[in-house]
Amino acid sequence: MKEKIALVIAVLMITSMAFAISTTNVSATHTTTVSIDDDTVKAGTMVRTITIQNEGTAPIDNVRIILPSGFSNFAPTKKVPKDNIVRTDNSTDNLIILPAGTLVRLATTVAVKLAENTDVIRLENTWVYVPDWGENAMLKENGLFEVRQATNTQDNLVIGDNVAPVLDKELILTTDNTVRVLADTQVVLVGGNTVKLPENALVEVVVDDDATGYGNGENVTLKMEKTVTLLNKLVRTVNLVNVRRGGVTSTNIDAGVNIELYVDNNAVLPVGTKVAFTGAATVTIPENTDVIRPAENQLELISLAENQPKNWMQTTPVSDPLSAVDAVEWTGIGENQIAPNGSLAFPFAVTTPGTGTYTIYVRTTDNLGDSSIEEITLNVDGDAPTATVTASPRWVKDNQVITITVTASESLAKLENVMVAENIAPENTQIVMTPNVDNTEWTGSYMTGDNSKRDGTAKIYVIGSQFEDYVGNKGSPVENTFTIDRQKPLTPIITALTGFPTSPTNDSSWTIEGTAYDNFMGGTVNLENGTVKIR
Repeated sequence: MKEKIALVIAVLMITSMAFAISTTNVSATHTTTVSIDDDTVKAGTMVRTITIQNEGTAPIDNVRIILPSGFSNFAPTKKVPKDNIVRTDNSTDNLIILPAGTLVRLATTVAVKLAENTDVIRLENTWVYVPDWGENAMLKENGLFEVRQATNTQDNLVIGDNVAPVLDKELILTTDNTVRVLADTQVVLVGGNTVKLPENALVEVVVDDDATGYGNGENVTLKMEKTVTLLNKLVRTVNLVNVRRGGVTSTNIDAGVNIELYVDNNAVLPVGTKVAFTGAATVTIPENTDVIRPAENQLELISLAENQPKNWMQTTPVSDPLSAVDAVEWTGIGENQIAPNGSLAFPFAVTTPGTGTYTIYVRTTDNLGDSSIEEITLNVDGDAPTATVTASPRWVKDNQVITITVTASESLAKLENVMVAENIAPENTQIVMTPNVDNTEWTGSYMTGDNSKRDGTAKIYVIGSQFEDYVGNKGSPVENTFTIDRQKPLTPIITALTGFPTSPTNDSSWTIEGTAYDNFMGGTVNLENGTVKIR
């Protein structure tokens, strides 16, 4: 009997002990709801924010975020407030990205090269030579021409000329390394007053700042008209131009006619003309111009960065039994807590692993010592979308509509740049694309013109950097072709059948083969079903 009583007492003690252990971790009065700003993201380095809503009765003064294995560079962020001036870190470099289209001034003199089919303007009262006429003609109006071959210019672009990058361009600041942040900017403390950018940051230069990084063959667009001397005089009319033939008779030169510049090779490059540098160039970025400081680069703070959330102490690394990855912990300073029914956001920087679904743990503790753990599911998409492009029909004539279809491997958030370039055309034509219901198939149309000089293979380009999925993964360029044939076949002249006997014969069986000659592509081909046997 004593043994049974002892056993009951032991069981009661164990039950009581278990109940006591349980209450140190979970309390019915400690309840939270947690959420993340985006639960589906692309793989890479980023800043995410978890918001904690206190639905309990006691204030929360300690928060710990725990990530699973595979995540790296996990750290709390600090904030550099908008309009603060910082320094790019000279111990690394003064790298910035100049956004495409940003106006800068040349700080050095440099020669440029024009690509084949670049438009130029020949001014009124200047002369050209027309080979088809065998004589010269004077322009009665400004004429729009295109160069028939890539050509350098004799005249250089000079210091002070305005240009802009065709694409985003990495450059190195050389005059001054101070920049102003244009928005509240997330940073991660490296040490001392040095911080690192987990994401690209928009900043502006605070003085006229010279920058290097342009080299031979790199493209810019002109932000001003520029008169140059072409080293190659061969051009082609882009549209009809009125001239005085032989200096006397008024007439027109049709579009698409090959001509030559005469007397001099001067021409005007219009605003927006794309040119390529033939050597290294330095540019001046004007004061207050917006540029980008790339992610993973460092900044030196002139004023201290604020903790996030403000007045919460950040501690890292912190070990936690839920993961092998060091956690990050925040503790409210003084009376800074998450009050009952209140909420607070906790941003952090992290580099995700590859594609997969991951669980983030959030451990919160109130000022009574009660705690709870909530889970958040984070989906990581590290797979870039792929696409194919087709044209239907593949062979077309003049003034015919072609359907262009882009088929993607997944739903696309955007498809911004589908271009068609006909043979020797100086310009690309952008196609307006319309998606289906789930954004996996996009269609557009293109109509051929009547310029037979552009017959041949036309290319369709899908610019990879300008189509992306819903989390921002960008695709790779794809292209395809179709063929335009605007020229009618030549009328056959039949005077006799080749090989037909000229004198009587006893042969009772003959074979007649039908062929056709393509007057654009050239060459003779046998016609389908064009072989006939006569018996």
